[in-house]
Amino acid sequence: YPLRRQRQMCIRDRSKVELIGLRLFTGTMGKEKYNPAIRFKASPTGAIHSDWARKLAADRRGNDYRTTIHTINGGIVRLSKIARAVPLWRGTTGALPPDSFHCAGEMSRLAGGTSYSFAPFSTDKKTAITYANANGMGVVLAAQPGVMCGAELGWLSQYPMIQEVTTPAFTFFRVVGKRVETMDSSIEKMCFLDVQFVFDIQSSSQLL
Repeated sequence: YPLRRQRQMCIRDRSKVELIGLRLFTGTMGKEKYNPAIRFKASPTGAIHSDWARKLAADRRGNDYRTTIHTINGGIVRLSKIARAVPLWRGTTGALPPDSFHCAGEMSRLAGGTSYSFAPFSTDKKTAITYANANGMGVVLAAQPGVMCGAELGWLSQYPMIQEVTTPAFTFFRVVGKRVETMDSSIEKMCFLDVQFVFDIQSSSQLL
């Protein structure tokens, strides 16, 4: 089928529930509820999740958003099949990735790491750089188009100016290069990590 036909089929098959779930995710619910719930479930004993654990205990009242997260993940996977192959950027701030993220493992021989939760990227490089520089000590993940591109959510996002493209849960970010670029006067230099997406559909289907 030509690309237009594929998009028509995808739009026809998407349920209203998935669209509502994706709309909620692009707002504060994604950052404050859904992603923390996935991360905590994937690694409940990790010290890095202590703040999330307290938040969940105080706010969710026993709700792990299981059904909503499955619905959102299904929508992201479906939309990823018709996404455009364009460069994507994701700013991370507050801490640098661990050394294991840069070095290939003994077993897999791949450098990188897995995002347990949904990982929003942007098609706007400046947006990612601004976010990475918000609290200092940040890096930008630069993803080149490949077989898996993520789902374009800007058209239904609560913040369309971000031009959001989100990867499904349990996507592996394979680091294939790193570089430092000189920025403008407000940001002297910024570290970029070139990554490729490797999607584990089996792990993603077993969320929570």
